[in-house]
Amino acid sequence: MRVCNIIRQMRRSHNLLVCSIDVPEEFESVFISYPSCGRLKKLDFFKNLIKKNNINTVLIATEMEIKLPVFLKFFCGVKIVIDIHGLYAEELRYKGSIGLIKKFLSDKIVKFYLYFYDLVLVCADKLKDYYDSVNPNIEIIYGGVNLKEFEPSSVKKTEIFTIGYMGNDRPYQGLGYLLQAAVNIKQKKTFPFKLNLVLSDKNEEAIKDKFKKLNIFENISLSCNVEHSKVDSIIKISDVLVIPRPSVIMTEYAFPSKLPEYLATGIPIIITNVGPVKTFLKIKEACIVIPSENITKHLEETLYKVYSMNSEERNTLRKKSLRLVETEFNWDTLGGRLNEFLEIL
Repeated sequence: MRVCNIIRQMRRSHNLLVCSIDVPEEFESVFISYPSCGRLKKLDFFKNLIKKNNINTVLIATEMEIKLPVFLKFFCGVKIVIDIHGLYAEELRYKGSIGLIKKFLSDKIVKFYLYFYDLVLVCADKLKDYYDSVNPNIEIIYGGVNLKEFEPSSVKKTEIFTIGYMGNDRPYQGLGYLLQAAVNIKQKKTFPFKLNLVLSDKNEEAIKDKFKKLNIFENISLSCNVEHSKVDSIIKISDVLVIPRPSVIMTEYAFPSKLPEYLATGIPIIITNVGPVKTFLKIKEACIVIPSENITKHLEETLYKVYSMNSEERNTLRKKSLRLVETEFNWDTLGGRLNEFLEIL
């Protein structure tokens, strides 16, 4: 979604070609199929593409093809830009896909090639600090939301207190903490609740089995692999939204992409004090921030506080959320900054 929104915003001020494996229908008029060939043939393909279309700037998303634009810069004289969303080598290491040595080498390779880029876009302050010694031309473009797709919710409570979460089941996203807090609340009979989960995981049956083992299956409304255009109508049927990420290297260096969409609903948000939340003080004003230690305990306590909120308290948070998303995380605003950076090139 970040890449798609960046493309939409760039098209407002620039002529654009999108070279990828596939694209959404809205980009078909500027789509060029990404070549599946060896490195030399791929380099030749892009050299001819640049020459034929008088391309002066090449932008890539993520570190996956970080080397190719550097060679195009030397052969074709184009400016090169990269958009980095996190520390890819660290994520691979966290998942066990690579060892320590390969992680170290991958990180060094990324830093080496970043030196040649004319502009580096990152989504978090700590990412800028991490790469600042390699390349001083770094600008922050936070995650955003298309406000036309998200309508604010009313401040009245649902019939049964509903706790919303959208994302995936990866450990560093923190869904496990929310599930355990729900188990504790149910066992203690603190208050009646329902979990409203919108998950992108493919194995729906395995997820349901997990809920049944925790004895909270009947407390869950589950939506899996929903089209993004339909997410808003589902997630906003909630009384509180949760981002319970633990403090690990991926979360500290990445922006919680669901946060702007949560803010756009106007629903109270509980978020752990991780990554950009620590440095972006306006987030702390619009959200309820809990420590990243003992997450289950703090989440359980804070959910009860939100459950006990009156409409005036909820409305205060709603106004702060909508003000923050409009001024800081609206893609039309972020896109204006992005295009200004590209114009300077």
